[in-house]
Amino acid sequence: MFRCLILTLGLSLVGMEPGFADEVVGYGQNSDDAKVDARRHVLKRLKERLAAHEPPFVAWQPTLADVETMIEGPGRAGRAWEVDGVVQERWILPVRFPTDAELSLRDRRARRQFEAALAALAAISGAGAWWTISRWHGERRA
Repeated sequence: MFRCLILTLGLSLVGMEPGFADEVVGYGQNSDDAKVDARRHVLKRLKERLAAHEPPFVAWQPTLADVETMIEGPGRAGRAWEVDGVVQERWILPVRFPTDAELSLRDRRARRQFEAALAALAAISGAGAWWTISRWHGERRA
């Protein structure tokens, strides 16, 4: 009992939420298709989690490259079965989904990058407008 309390306190101090590891299953006609399908299921669940948060996280849009960082291990083949004469392979992928704090951090980072890009675009547009006006104004004087 005391060990469980220490483990729970230790995990909360480190910032990890226990029980966030999960297994996602993908299906396909071969193991490669099943692996890709499993990754797509992870991406879908992650996007659903971002949308379900209150308020929703909208700045960070995860990709399959982000999913790769959440995968814990190579995964394993599940039992195959036949459906209408077609063999369906199954791939089970161990995944550690990000905590709410990690999702918030990624969303804030994506928002800051977007705002910085808008500021840079505005600065470049302003410099271009200034250059164009100064050239036009200089041609009128000559």
